[in-house]
Amino acid sequence: MQYKTRFDRIRYLVGFELGAMALAVPLGAWLTSFDSRALLALAIGMSLIAAAWNYGYNLLFDKAMLYFKSTMAKSATDRVWHSLLFELGLLIISVPIMATYLSISYWEAFWLDIGFVIFYLIFNYCYTYLYDKLFYSPRG
Repeated sequence: MQYKTRFDRIRYLVGFELGAMALAVPLGAWLTSFDSRALLALAIGMSLIAAAWNYGYNLLFDKAMLYFKSTMAKSATDRVWHSLLFELGLLIISVPIMATYLSISYWEAFWLDIGFVIFYLIFNYCYTYLYDKLFYSPRG
């Protein structure tokens, strides 16, 4: 497998975000009563928030790893906690924003966010699989 360059990581990120929005916004509008323009604006905003949260959260998690374990090497359990706490933090950040922006209850925003989490889990798996096949498959 070849080394992933900065260009490749940016290509992956941009493709991921654009692809996810291209699918999530029409699907979300179809499954809910929300206008696709409102969902697109929300998706763009949440994407930026998620990116900032990702950066800050990983910085805090790394510092906690060093403080509590004196290492940055993550065990399988550490990785599970890393993922769960990341999603919980993003949920705490996103639910009030979604509720306010869409004028819905926190409970409705919570379930809408859970739907997006499920979508992104599936999309992430499929996108990464296809991306790796397209750019990193052995060529004959």
